[in-house]
Amino acid sequence: MKSPLISVILPVFNRQHSLFIAAKSVLAQSHTHLELIIVDDASTVDLGATIERLGDPRIRYIRRPENGGPAAARNTGIAAAQGDWLAFQDSDDAWMLDKLELQVAAVTQAPRPALCLGSMLRNIDGGLRFFKPETNQQNDKGKVPHWILEQPIAYTQTWLVPRLSVQKLAGFDEALRMWEDWELLIRLSGELDLIAAPQALAYSARSEDSITNDPSLYAQSMSYVMQKHAPLYQHDKAASGRINYLIGLRELNAGHNQQALAHFMRAAHQRPTQWKAWLYILLGNLRLHKLTQALRAGMQNFRKQRGSNRL
Repeated sequence: MKSPLISVILPVFNRQHSLFIAAKSVLAQSHTHLELIIVDDASTVDLGATIERLGDPRIRYIRRPENGGPAAARNTGIAAAQGDWLAFQDSDDAWMLDKLELQVAAVTQAPRPALCLGSMLRNIDGGLRFFKPETNQQNDKGKVPHWILEQPIAYTQTWLVPRLSVQKLAGFDEALRMWEDWELLIRLSGELDLIAAPQALAYSARSEDSITNDPSLYAQSMSYVMQKHAPLYQHDKAASGRINYLIGLRELNAGHNQQALAHFMRAAHQRPTQWKAWLYILLGNLRLHKLTQALRAGMQNFRKQRGSNRL
């Protein structure tokens, strides 16, 4: 059986130092029949030396004339892709060297068209966490699994997905600068089966310049996704409550106390067993916002210290 060509799309903005490691982990794959499409999203530094150091004929380098964000950069790569399968790499992450080989075996054995996800190791605040998606299930067409709706985690670095399926859905939503991968996963999961290789397929470290560190953009983007998929969230109140709770936390971190309280109220109404939402409502009504933020900061420092002790 002929080995399938996989188009790996790697968007990058600056990050010339981490780009080398991210790209090298793709080029060193045991599944060698691939093309690596590096999409430079109008970087303000010259990436030419890094591309030259990689020195691999399977690399295709595309520079966008202006910055459009991760969704636009990935869509540029998708438009140029020649493989039947798409995979996505981030510019500050690394793949396990048998990632593609394991996933090709998984999708080949699948009875129906499938999106293959995988587990991922993440370094968060100095501690390693293992993220494992709930997969290996056949979906009713048009039905999105509850676990995807309630947690904005896409594991994009672990995807292997049919190119035609992504193009049929017009790719990533370029109106989003964050959670564009989660939003596409919601749409894809209504069209494809979800399967997984059990092993960890990628290693990810939260970078200081990651856009997920922007609480306002985090909340704004998540609200956009909920509105875009309003019928799904109206049907799944528990998932809606969970997302409203997460938005409330980010609004609180951004200092938007009234907006945060409104989302906590929605979360408690939609998911009454979510006791933390009720706690924030109580603190908000008592106008103890500074105490709330101090408690959250203390917990974050505790987790950071616990993580560094583990290492």
